[in-house]
Amino acid sequence: NTNIRNEGDMELSQVLLEAQSANTNIRNEGEQKLKQLENANLAQFFLSLVKELGNERAEMNCRHLAGLYLKNLISGRESATSYEKRERWQNFIDENAREEIKKLSLLALSSPTAPHAAAQFVSKLGAIELALNRWPELLDHLIQTIQTEHTTDATKTLIFETLGYLCDEMDESSISKENTNKILTAIVGGLQEDMANPIRFAAGTALLNSLVFARHNFQVEAERNIIMQHICGATKSNYAQLRAVAFESLARIASLYYEQLPPYMNVIFELTISSIKSDTDDVAMMAIEFWSTLCEEEIELMDDQEEASYKCVHYVQQAAAHILDVILQTLNRQDEHGDADAWNIASAGAVCLSLIAQAIRDHIVAPVLIYVEKNILAQDWRNREAALMAFGQILDGPKQDALMNPVEKALPLFIQSLNDAHLLVKDTAAW
Repeated sequence: NTNIRNEGDMELSQVLLEAQSANTNIRNEGEQKLKQLENANLAQFFLSLVKELGNERAEMNCRHLAGLYLKNLISGRESATSYEKRERWQNFIDENAREEIKKLSLLALSSPTAPHAAAQFVSKLGAIELALNRWPELLDHLIQTIQTEHTTDATKTLIFETLGYLCDEMDESSISKENTNKILTAIVGGLQEDMANPIRFAAGTALLNSLVFARHNFQVEAERNIIMQHICGATKSNYAQLRAVAFESLARIASLYYEQLPPYMNVIFELTISSIKSDTDDVAMMAIEFWSTLCEEEIELMDDQEEASYKCVHYVQQAAAHILDVILQTLNRQDEHGDADAWNIASAGAVCLSLIAQAIRDHIVAPVLIYVEKNILAQDWRNREAALMAFGQILDGPKQDALMNPVEKALPLFIQSLNDAHLLVKDTAAW
């Protein structure tokens, strides 16, 4: 029973508290004690931490730190460090201890009050073990827990987070077709409209991370339709975070499965245009990301026509008359007080415009010039800055001949803008 507290557990709790103290001396001493426990008996240290992670009588910040410490025991920021820690897990902890640690980690994850660090640790550990064809029961356990009637919404959310982290950690070759089907079936269940929003968001994030494994599913029309139906449905949720991750998933699909887009493009077009026009900036930026990704894919296909296994359909050029107008309207939604390099909807629109220019080339010049001429001398500084930004973003794409006359005509206005009353307008003119 992981809720029984012995003297060693209490001592570990105290050390964990010390290791996150605001007092530098106490914190350093606590960190040193943790390192000593790690060096003295690694297997026992793992077991003590995983018990602390699942102990509902322990303070939540102690349980959270135990989870983070466990995660850091088996992974690092640098690939070389991660490799060393994986080797240590495999070679310096005996099989019985490893099995006990895995069992306790799943108990901790199923705790109604489990911290998010539990999902991070189980996913890191799962990625290591599944790659070695060990812990085959992990995915079945996670999926069965989700599907069990008495499982709380909080636990379901945490398990979907675990699946999302796990898919993000693993290589495409590490998950079998059978396991991919299990994961996708569970995720689609989590995206159902009758699920609570936090569950749907966690399932949506897991779907985003699992798409790279779903190539065979996207080749089967019925399975592809189900996935696309749920993603497109999620873009209309009343939960902004879910809408954003759904549009991000559509962008990922444009990159991974471009050749499978034709049946869905009309719907995606309507959804993205509507979002860019009227949704919150964070969601609209993900809708813009779909078109930026689509541009990148089509630019690459046009550059490698002979080597590509499928043809460019020129979606961007077909939609240019509509998408250009919407993207141009994002340019005057600048964050006046934000950092110059900050990512916001105006900068997302500017990058997308640049990619459209590379994708449709000379066809972009006329509509953008109309926008520039209309706004370059506007009273509102936002419109003036947007006009300058628009012109600058289309210089890479069209042929030089198509830009020669427009540049000559615009140059005096650009020079005039260097003396504009607003700093952002001057900065963009100089750029």
